[in-house]
Amino acid sequence: MALVILLLIFCLLLYPDGHLPSRRWRPLAWAGILAIPASVMPVAIEGWPLRGPKLLYENEPPPTMPHAFRTAVSVEEMVLFLTFLGAFIAAASLVVRMRRATGDEREQIRWFAYGGFVLAVAISANVFFLNEGGALAPLIGFAAIRVAATIALLKYRLYDIDVVITKTVVYGPMAS
Repeated sequence: MALVILLLIFCLLLYPDGHLPSRRWRPLAWAGILAIPASVMPVAIEGWPLRGPKLLYENEPPPTMPHAFRTAVSVEEMVLFLTFLGAFIAAASLVVRMRRATGDEREQIRWFAYGGFVLAVAISANVFFLNEGGALAPLIGFAAIRVAATIALLKYRLYDIDVVITKTVVYGPMAS
């Protein structure tokens, strides 16, 4: 869950330079940081006595603590919903960046936005169609993000990859 929050909010919010677009985006970043323990801790605390396959069936509460565990799972689901809402708001930060950017940075953001759009459609399709296709749609979406980021990295020299490759080629043989 924590990895999903980090990927969905911070990957979109901090792309391409690792900084927030402006100070106005700080509340969303703090909400993303606070969402990590808010999503993990209730289920971890209430599910501590459970072992093995009982943890796999969250919708069926264990007989020893039905109300508390169901409440913890409901809190986790609510935080996940708010995370998706935050991800769409973070995607708006990409739109703001793209409108302000020029040249290569604009193309980098455009490629990443294409991948993000495919990911959003894939996750939404998976959620709204109640996992009809299993985990195939989100896997395609995450692959689209990786491909788009790779194209932005290699084609438009994101993060000055030429310098990194040159230093690796020079220092690699020397370290051997």
